[in-house]
Amino acid sequence: MNITTNQVNGVDSTANDFKLALIQLEAGSVATEFEQRSIQQELALCQRYYNTVYCSARFNASAAGHYLNTNVYWPTMRATPTASELVAGSVLNVAGSGLATRHPNGARFEIFSAAAGACYILTRQYGLDAEL
Repeated sequence: MNITTNQVNGVDSTANDFKLALIQLEAGSVATEFEQRSIQQELALCQRYYNTVYCSARFNASAAGHYLNTNVYWPTMRATPTASELVAGSVLNVAGSGLATRHPNGARFEIFSAAAGACYILTRQYGLDAEL
């Protein structure tokens, strides 16, 4: 090993920073012009694979088992996403709920009453995964 006294060990601590920028990987042996996307373009491309959506619904039920559904939309994803609840939100008198009939840019949000009276879900958050 050849070293000199003026060299620094850049990996001697987990507190060290290693920064890499303006790198482009190419398939094959032909280099293309460097592509520089805006943050908005890069975010939109990422959101085709993962996004989040907030859902809220409120109604007065006259009995248990009554339901309300409303459409929820998001930017078009690359495929129909799998939805997982991230935040339950505020819930009152709800026997069941969920996103039904999903497609790449939206779904139907449904809530079912547990009894007569006010029934709501406010600011429930779902994660949408279309990575497959």
